[in-house]
Amino acid sequence: MSKQTSLSNFFKQPSTSNSSSAIVNGPDSDVSENELRPPLKKLFGSEYATKINSIPMSNDTISRRINIMAVDIEYQLIQKINKSIFYGIQIDESTDINNEAILLIYIRYVDTDLNDINEEFLCCLNLPTFCTSEEIFKAILIYFDKNDLSISKCIGICTDGAAAMTGKFNGLVARIKQIAHKDIISTHCFIHREQLATKDMDKGLEQIFHSNKNISKFWIKIQSEYPALTEEALKKLIPFSTTYLCEAGFSTMTTIKTKSRNRLDISPTMRISLSKSIEPRIDKIISNQQQQKSH
Repeated sequence: MSKQTSLSNFFKQPSTSNSSSAIVNGPDSDVSENELRPPLKKLFGSEYATKINSIPMSNDTISRRINIMAVDIEYQLIQKINKSIFYGIQIDESTDINNEAILLIYIRYVDTDLNDINEEFLCCLNLPTFCTSEEIFKAILIYFDKNDLSISKCIGICTDGAAAMTGKFNGLVARIKQIAHKDIISTHCFIHREQLATKDMDKGLEQIFHSNKNISKFWIKIQSEYPALTEEALKKLIPFSTTYLCEAGFSTMTTIKTKSRNRLDISPTMRISLSKSIEPRIDKIISNQQQQKSH
């Protein structure tokens, strides 16, 4: 990278990985501004020292920027979900370092921009420590209503099989089925059974088993020509079959929320860390912010 590259353009350029998550994910979140400035000065040279010193890097500033980027990512995601004919959700619950109950929800939907079925982190919700299916259901409805997401488009729900989730009459799945799409499919995570099934599988069959990535693109491509048939196909393709993403999300949570950061509101940080295909629109965010001169 040339030293003539402006600082503003440098921070806008995406990295090979998720550029927004790099500033909030993992131990790097603990880097202080005193530790961050020297490498930047070394990278750009002494002529940029004054500009580097003028960049706000306080905890409050970084926190505010994380919140703003998280809101922008969430807004883009909600827009995409509302364009999808159906969506499926994956739900799991665990506790953080403070023994507070956390509910993670991932969503699977038809992304009209990518012409494919896409999976994204939807939300991270705080729950009462001794939560019930009623409390989980209430928290989900509040979030969906707040963001104008229609629960009637939910065609699939995948859980880990806990009693609060799968109770026949009062479980979360039973409650959601009453208000979701009439053809909703509920699944119990079968990742362990999948591993057992493929352990001694013939190599040829294994390749076929893992070669269904283009099926969704095929059906979306012919949607305008065969709308009814595509709709039925998407009903089967959109629902999750495992809660793997939630499990991976909780691993990220334990990295972000530690004993030294046990009061952190992890929801914005989790969104930026776990967002897979949606980046914050930095140019739009900058244009909406009022520039503050350093004193």
